[in-house]
Amino acid sequence: MVHPLPVPVGSVGVSSALLEASPVENGTSDPVTANRASGVQRIDGLLTPNRWSDGSISYSDPNAASDYGADHPEAFSNFSQFTARQMVAVHFALDTTIRTQPSGAAGFSVEGFTGLNVSYAGAGTGNATLRYANTSNPSTAYAYYPTAQNYGGDSFYGRSGDLPTAGNYDWHTIIHETGHALGLKHGHETGGFGAQPANRDSLEYSVMTYRTFIGDDTSGYNYETWGAPQTFMMDDIAALQHMYGADYSTNSGDTVYSWNARTGETYVDGKLAIDPGGNRIFQTIWDGGGNDTYDLSGYTSNLAVSLTPGGYSTFSNEQRAYLGGGPNGGYARGNVFNAFMHKNNPASLIENVVGGSGADNIRGNAAANRLDGGANADTLMGHLGNDTYIVDNIADMVIEAVGEGIDTVLASVSWVLAAAAEIEFLKTLSQPGTTAIALTGNEFAQTIFGNNGANILDGGGAADTMQGLAGNDTYFVDHIGDIVIEAVGDVADMVATRISYALAADAEIETLRTTSNGGTGAIKLTGNAFEQTIVGNNGANTLKGGGGLDTLSGLGGNDTYLVYTATDTIVETATGGARDKVAAGVSYTLSAGVHVEQMTTTSAGGTAAINLAGNEIGQTITGNAGANRLEGKGGADQLRGLGGADTFVFATKLGGGNVDAILDFSVPDDRFLLSDAIFTALDPGTLAASAFRANTTGLADDDTDRIVYETDTGHVFYDADGSGAAAGIHFATITAGLALTNADFSVA
Repeated sequence: MVHPLPVPVGSVGVSSALLEASPVENGTSDPVTANRASGVQRIDGLLTPNRWSDGSISYSDPNAASDYGADHPEAFSNFSQFTARQMVAVHFALDTTIRTQPSGAAGFSVEGFTGLNVSYAGAGTGNATLRYANTSNPSTAYAYYPTAQNYGGDSFYGRSGDLPTAGNYDWHTIIHETGHALGLKHGHETGGFGAQPANRDSLEYSVMTYRTFIGDDTSGYNYETWGAPQTFMMDDIAALQHMYGADYSTNSGDTVYSWNARTGETYVDGKLAIDPGGNRIFQTIWDGGGNDTYDLSGYTSNLAVSLTPGGYSTFSNEQRAYLGGGPNGGYARGNVFNAFMHKNNPASLIENVVGGSGADNIRGNAAANRLDGGANADTLMGHLGNDTYIVDNIADMVIEAVGEGIDTVLASVSWVLAAAAEIEFLKTLSQPGTTAIALTGNEFAQTIFGNNGANILDGGGAADTMQGLAGNDTYFVDHIGDIVIEAVGDVADMVATRISYALAADAEIETLRTTSNGGTGAIKLTGNAFEQTIVGNNGANTLKGGGGLDTLSGLGGNDTYLVYTATDTIVETATGGARDKVAAGVSYTLSAGVHVEQMTTTSAGGTAAINLAGNEIGQTITGNAGANRLEGKGGADQLRGLGGADTFVFATKLGGGNVDAILDFSVPDDRFLLSDAIFTALDPGTLAASAFRANTTGLADDDTDRIVYETDTGHVFYDADGSGAAAGIHFATITAGLALTNADFSVA
């Protein structure tokens, strides 16, 4: 049966003759078998009754009518052999072996995307499955479906197909008739398994239909001179693969597809694959496997790229084929269309896109995509798969739905991840780089990596892991599960936190602070074994240095300082809170000028011998259950030893404003330790019995009395000349009525 091709509108009319033939063998006696329906109408709408069945076919360009045999039904009027130019199109359509077609064209051939083994029988022979020749019998062209008859697979070309160039009517004609010879029917026809779905019946999906665009009639093609499909299209490929299986060997490496933005030329791995007559791109890509890339870096237009099977991409409106009508302003909906997966095998997917300098919109597929929009503000969406997004513009947008793989953003600029994008890794593009880059996550958990520059890393919500690498980095923390990783070596790394936070043990962070000095939230900050400066806010902070030589500054509010190193420095001014406290896990002395009102040990029940000393400001100082040494120094201090044999030290200049109260002095466990530099009238060692007096007057009774305990008030006096003219100085107050003796005092 002969199936003619319509001519473009305005050309000579269409022949609709259907010729019958005698039952003789085809040129190679290749067997045929009945086609079966797939259950997918976009495929079934293209299937003829039969297909070639042995997996191998050949093709030729006979040079004489006699090559076809005596019983062939063709009249062979004005017979001529196919020209070299026509054979370029035939080789392109069928053969992976590069003959005269462009060197990168193998993947666009039937052998390149199906399981058929296709061989060229040679010029001037009739011993082939598919035979191509020119005659004047068809007004345009026609071909015979696969059949065991002699004519099966033969195609003949009248005035159509003699000057094929990619994208013109003659090129389309040869691909179309080759489809018939392989077992494809017209998509618009209702015979066999029915027509293609109406919403797919256009050249955008199949070269086999007479409808140029969806909704067109079948009277003739309406496309412009260079507006025809350049390859088999996605439904053709799917139907041919349904009949013959899919090929995964052609272009099965890491293939790079690229296009010329000025000429429309298609390149595969840098080799010319399609050389169109005009600056148009209208094709479908099938890829055999590997990690493949659409390289569109030469474009300045705003690209719309989709890698989804059955999807399409628009590189340039100037390169879209004009179809003469339809839903897209008369133009094809895209430049490059994606083949469907065969039996859901993802090997044919394209994985990667490199965009141009325009504002591109790029969508991936189920593979692990690497999407690089190039310069300008791009929108990138990866779908399923472990995707990688390359960001080089602060306005780049990454869209990634929940549960769609383990995804990574690589940024060469400071960048903020949009809300609702579930990205697992946010990194700088070049970790050895030294550009100062700020990276900000979102409400999902991210692992964020900086580079060797001064980075600002902010995880956003959820439990994030942040690592700045080299450089003086700043980390913003807002979740208790945030982890900051900072190796030893840099000198000015900082964590700024919105919440209570403890540094990990091995993070060498130099500054730990709240994000807002003026904030009033009660925040607890904990350092580690390294040296830190820890700064709170105007709230009631708890600051813990851990190990190292730490500096703790609570700012405003009633702050608590947890000290575990005797050399820790506390910064607390008079304008801070009125009830600041130091809780020490080691012996500790307040520096002068530190306005802390309370000092305690970190554990009241602990038995470690911890010594606490205040400063010129009055403090309440409390020990633990161990043998403490407590010294108020200047100011009116309150000292409480708690359990244990405690020592209360007096080693600062005495005066009316420097009277300490010992709230729990215990006889005989506790003792006074008096400095001989202050108590100059006393001899070192245990206070002499003659130098002690206990009475209700608080006055010395003789000239040897030096320490007087007023038993009814608990006041303790130092009288340098005993009953002499100089008055005693009140320096301590203890509980009244104690059985205090000279043995409770030591001088050193």
